[in-house]
Parts: sequence; structure tokens; C-alpha cells
Amino acid sequence: MDDLETKRSTAIKKINSVSPCFCLAKWTQVTIHLQHGHTHSCHHPVPHHIPLEEIEKNPAALHNTVHKKKMRKMMLEGRRPPECDYCWKIEDSGTVRYSDRVVKSAEEWSIDRFGEVLSNGWENDISPSYLEVSFGHSCNFNCLYCFPDVSSTIYNDYKQNGSYPTIYRSTLEYNKENHLTPIPPNDPNPYVDAFWEWFPKIQNKLKVFRITGGEPLINPNTFKFLNYIVDNPMPKAEVAINSNLCVPEKNFQKFISSLDRIEIGEHVRLLKIYASVDTYGKHAEYIRHGLDYNLFLQRIEILLERYPSILLGIMCTFNAISVVSFKSFLKDLLKIKTDHCNDDKTYPPRLLLDTPYLRYPPHFTLRILPREFSFYLNDALDFIKANMLVSEGEKKMGFIEYELNSFERVCNWFHSLPREDDPEYHALRYDFYLAIQETDRRKNLSFAKMCPEYEEFLLECKNSNNKRSKEHQKKSDEAILAMKNYQKAQID
Repeated sequence: MDDLETKRSTAIKKINSVSPCFCLAKWTQVTIHLQHGHTHSCHHPVPHHIPLEEIEKNPAALHNTVHKKKMRKMMLEGRRPPECDYCWKIEDSGTVRYSDRVVKSAEEWSIDRFGEVLSNGWENDISPSYLEVSFGHSCNFNCLYCFPDVSSTIYNDYKQNGSYPTIYRSTLEYNKENHLTPIPPNDPNPYVDAFWEWFPKIQNKLKVFRITGGEPLINPNTFKFLNYIVDNPMPKAEVAINSNLCVPEKNFQKFISSLDRIEIGEHVRLLKIYASVDTYGKHAEYIRHGLDYNLFLQRIEILLERYPSILLGIMCTFNAISVVSFKSFLKDLLKIKTDHCNDDKTYPPRLLLDTPYLRYPPHFTLRILPREFSFYLNDALDFIKANMLVSEGEKKMGFIEYELNSFERVCNWFHSLPREDDPEYHALRYDFYLAIQETDRRKNLSFAKMCPEYEEFLLECKNSNNKRSKEHQKKSDEAILAMKNYQKAQID
């Protein structure tokens, strides 16, 4: 039995001794969206709103909301919180050995606090071990699959043009009804104020602290934190920052200056930068509007060269437009690994690729692609297999088992998807066509020129209009009408 299997086997015995519904992540892990005051513990439950009156009385309510305490109580009493249905479905199916209830509970930052969590109970506040925070939604990108509560650029686009004419879409009206309207970046934000009041009290409990966005490198709170830890070290914590790495040069240089002051082992235990890109070249730039692909690669090389102790993760949210040119991206990545990590003795290596596949919105996922596109996936998979790092400590850099397994999951999911017998198949393909047409119009782009390999497929998606069910046709017509009415109202 390997170490990971031992950890998870031990963890499931421990947590099930409390109840078959018990999960440590509900106490030890938290993500907080300070731009509109939402939180969840574990990334599977939908984030819930943090009432202002709770943080006014107690800043710890950023994590310890009344709602979350009710969910903890249910777990301790052996009742399943409905918001955790992702794990319940997996556990009931019996197809996977360990659900994320076990995986997250088995993490060192979680399982080490088992006794403390039990002593704490459900009614008392507790400090998290894993804290992910979004300080705001300021972002210089307008990505195809992103949302207005996450990107200020998308929010402004929606204010001007309305939501997209697709069945599955985010709207500013929905955001308003669900407390998801972001607080403008320059306005007072009580959630950010509560965070800075709370953080010094919990920082010594943290094992992982991660900053996400928006785009962290254009948010002043990111730099406030980097300056803070120089004077208030967190030597036991791993610190991670997400970034698109294509911020203006002055922001990037400010980031470099901040990193220059941080000593690994003294101010933090480990520093990670997670950089986001989804495929190669023009395809990547179409998906993530605002991306300069070559600049992205240059800045990856700068960080690797300048900071031998920093780990870099490449986050590729694999979607329908990622497929065709992904092998070319892998070639670029392998060259960087070889050129800049030749003497790297760490394992896993300090440049690591992760390829989670996109799940929402569904019209940009792999669900819409015909099976013939498996050629591109298999070609990319063969390239990874042909360039594996054979053994730990070799000088020639290649891909490791984690990277291979991550991409194999993408391929396996693609091959398992239904096509013609999926009732939404044609509706999603037509939504893809509508979204591309609207994207080209709003951003003055040409999908046909930037991604010519998809020309025939886009025509198939357009023709899917004739194969949709009447129910989907009605929903699509309503979405298109709503967008046109919004645009007309803006003009009038």
C-alpha cells in the first residue's frame, strides 16, 4: 500500500467513526469571494452569501457563517448536507474508491486537526488551515467561459451589451437577485475590511494561503499581503497566487519587486505561482481575450530563471477550443522545462502542468465535439508519453506521472461522453455557434481566422439549429430576444 493510499484509508476510518457524512473540509478549508461576500468550504458546494450583519459582529463569519455551522451540525449528526451532493452521488455510485470528502479530509492541513475539530463542535468558530481568497473582480481579461462577478472586464461588457444569447448564461439580473453583484474596486468594501481584521488572528493556523481573482496582480490587496508577510512571516504556510501573467509591465515589475523581498523558508514555507493558459497561440488568445501568448511564455521563463525556489503551475482549463493545437502548447512547455529546469533536482519538478476540464458553461466543453476530434487528443497524449521524465533526479526534463494522469482523465472523459443520444447535444452545439458569433461581434475578432481548423465544425454547429428539441429552441429564442431587447434599451 503506497503512502497516498495509506493516508486516505486511515482518513476514511477516522471520519466515518464520527459519522458517514462527516467531512473535515467543512471546518478546515474555505474559499472567500470578497468582491460580493460569498463563501464555501470545499469547491463543490455552491458559494453562499455572507450576511453583512454577521461580519459586523464577528469578522470570523467570513468562514464561520450561520449557514455553514448548520451544515457542520448536520454532518456531526449523520445527516447529509444537500449542498455536498457531489460527494454523495460518488459514494452512492460505488464507482470511485474515495470521494472528495475523503480526499480533502486526508490532506495534512486537514487530518492533523481532527481532534481539534471534534472538540470545537459545530457551534464554535474555527480558524481554517486552507484559505483561498479573491480580493476583488478587477481583471484585464474577458475569457470565453468566465463570468461578470469574477471579471470586471466581463461585467462592463455585460453592462454595455447584455448577457450572451445562449441557453446557459450568466446575467447581471441573476447576479443582483443572488447578492453576486461585485462591489466596485474603488468603493469601500466591508468584506475586505473584515478580512484584514480577521487575518492576523488566524495566519499562524494556515498551512495553505492562496490568492485568486479577478486578476490578483492588478489588485492592491495582493501587494499589501506580499509586503505584510515580510514583516509578519508565515514560515509554516504555503502561499500561492493565481495570475494570467499578462498584466501591464508596471504591475509585473511591481510583482517582481515584491517577490525579491520574500525569502523561502523564512517568510513562507513555499511559494507557488499558478499561471493560466488553455492551449497554444491564437487559439489560446481567442479563449482568453487579453492574452498575449508569447508574453505569457516569456514571463514564465523570467520567473523560472529569477527564482529557483518558486514553484510554477500551469493551469489549463481544457475546453473545446483547446483541443486542436494543444500538442503545440505541450512542445512549448517541454522546451521551457528543458531550457530552464535542467539542473532542477526537485520532485515533482518546479514547472508542472494541470489540465482540469471545463464543466461550465456546457457549450464550451468537450461535450460538443464529434468523436473525430479524438485524433488531436490522442496525438497530444502520445506526445506526453513519448517525453516522460524517466526517473527522479534526471537532468533532462520531461513530463511526470501526475501530468500524464491529469491529461488522461481529460481523454477518458471525452471518450465516455454521449453524442447523438444526449438530449442537449444539438442545443449546446448551436449555443457554441451563437456564442462565437456574438464574441466576434463584441470583441471585433474573427474566429474563422484565428481558429481556421474549426471552420467545418462551426458550420455543423450552425446547422444544429435544425436538430434541437422544441424545448431548447424556445429557450434559445427567449435568450436571443432578451439580449436584443437589452441592447435596444441601451441605445434608446
